[in-house]
Amino acid sequence: MAQNGLKHELDSLSSSPPPSKKRKTTSPTPSVSFGMTDPDPDWQVTYLSMQSYRDPQDKDYKRARLAEPYISAFTDVKEQDDGTLDRCYIVSPTDKWQGMRKYNSFVIDEVKYHLGEYVWVKHGLEPQTKTMHEKDFWIGKILEIRGATTSHVYALVNWMYWPEDLPLCQAPNELKPILGRRGYHGRREVIASNVLDAIPVLTCAGKVDVIHWLEEDDEDAITTPLYWRQTFNEENNELSGVRLHCVCDQPYNPDTTLLGCENPMCHIWLHKECILDDILTKTHDRLIGPLDEEQKRKLAKSKTSKKCYTGKFKADFKGDAMVPDVTITDIRKGQNGNTWTEAVYCPKYLKDKVLRCKRVCQYEYPKIPKTASLWHSEYGHQQSSCPMQGLLHIIPACATSSISDYELFRRMRRRRDIPGVSFEYYVNMLERFEEHNERTGITDRKEHEDLVVAP
Repeated sequence: MAQNGLKHELDSLSSSPPPSKKRKTTSPTPSVSFGMTDPDPDWQVTYLSMQSYRDPQDKDYKRARLAEPYISAFTDVKEQDDGTLDRCYIVSPTDKWQGMRKYNSFVIDEVKYHLGEYVWVKHGLEPQTKTMHEKDFWIGKILEIRGATTSHVYALVNWMYWPEDLPLCQAPNELKPILGRRGYHGRREVIASNVLDAIPVLTCAGKVDVIHWLEEDDEDAITTPLYWRQTFNEENNELSGVRLHCVCDQPYNPDTTLLGCENPMCHIWLHKECILDDILTKTHDRLIGPLDEEQKRKLAKSKTSKKCYTGKFKADFKGDAMVPDVTITDIRKGQNGNTWTEAVYCPKYLKDKVLRCKRVCQYEYPKIPKTASLWHSEYGHQQSSCPMQGLLHIIPACATSSISDYELFRRMRRRRDIPGVSFEYYVNMLERFEEHNERTGITDRKEHEDLVVAP
C-alpha cells in the first residue's frame, strides 16, 4: 500500500516486559508447540463463499464446513442486510492457528486491546527509522485473538482501507472501475472491507476510533478521528453506493459544505460549485445569449472542463451569511471588471418546471469537524506559534495513542486562547464524547485472563 499524507506521529510501542511490580498473569497452556524463539508462521487467509457453506450440494461444501464463517458487521442500517460481504475463511497453517487458545484481550505496554476495537497497524516489526505519518499505518478491526505463548500472540483483523489504497473497483454510480481515491472521499474517511489478515499483535501501534457515518440529514457532526460510510467487497471488486445529492446526482465530500434549499417541498442539498455553475450559465445566457445546438455538442465533446462562461464571467459566494449572495465579475475585454451581486436561488426548477424553489439557505449538511488529534497533528509541530504550547509538557506531539481525545478536550477546557475556535465549541465536543463513549463502550467478558504480550 502506498502511504503518504497528513502528518500524524504515533507513539511507538516498547517491547520491554512490564515491571515486576505489576500483577503477574498465568500463561495459557497451548495445544500446539511454539518455542520462545520460533519465528512467526507465515499466516495465509483463504476464502470460500457463503453459498458453499450453506449448500450441501456445492462441490466445496465439506471444505467450507471446516472454515470459519465471517458475518460482516459493516452493513448499512438503512438497507436490508443481504450478506453481501459475508464469506468463509480458513487461516493456514490451520493446525497451528486452531491449536492456539482464544482470548478476549491482550496487553502491550500496559495498553489493553479488546475484541472489536480498531487499531493502528505498523507494516512490520522492524524499528522505524523515519518520522511516521498517519497514513504510514494501516487500520484494522480486531476480530479474533489467539495465543500460544506470551511471545506468540496473533490477531485476526478486518482491514479498513485508506481511499488511496483501494484496488481497481467500481461503485454503482461509476461507469467503469477506478483505482484509488474518489473526489467525494474526505481526508478522515476510510472504507470498510471484507479482507482479513492474521498479524502479530506487536504490530499494533495504538487504538483509534472509527465510526459509521450514516449521511442522515438530522445526524450529529462526527467527533471521532475517522469514519466510514462505504464498503469494499473483495470478491467482486465492488464499492457500495453512497448517498447522492444535488442536481448533478453526485456524492458529497464532507470536507466541503453543502447548501440546502429551504423550500419544504424540495430540501435538496446542493454543491457550491453546482450553484455557481448554474448562476454563471444563466448570466452568460442573459448577457451574451444561449448556445445553439451545434455549440452545445462541441462543448459536450470537449475533453476539457471548459464551460460556456469560461474566460467571460466568474463568481464567488459573498460572506458567510445564513442566506448567501454571489458576487459576479465580468472579465470580458472592455468590461473593466464590472462586478455585481445576485441572490442565490435553487437551480432545481430547471429540472422541474412546476416546482419553484426559494433562495438557498446556508445550513450545512452534517460534516466532519477537526478533532483534537487532527488539529494538533497539523499544528502541534509549530512550537513557536502553537496555541497549545502550554500543554506541550503534558502531551506528546500527537495525542492519539498516548492520551485520549476526551482527556485532551478535558484539559483544553481551561484554555480560551485557541484561534478560530470558541471555548463553547470544545465544551460541546466534551459532551458529545461522553455520549459516544456510553454508546460504543465495549464490555470485557473476561472469559480468560488478560494475555500480557512479551517481546
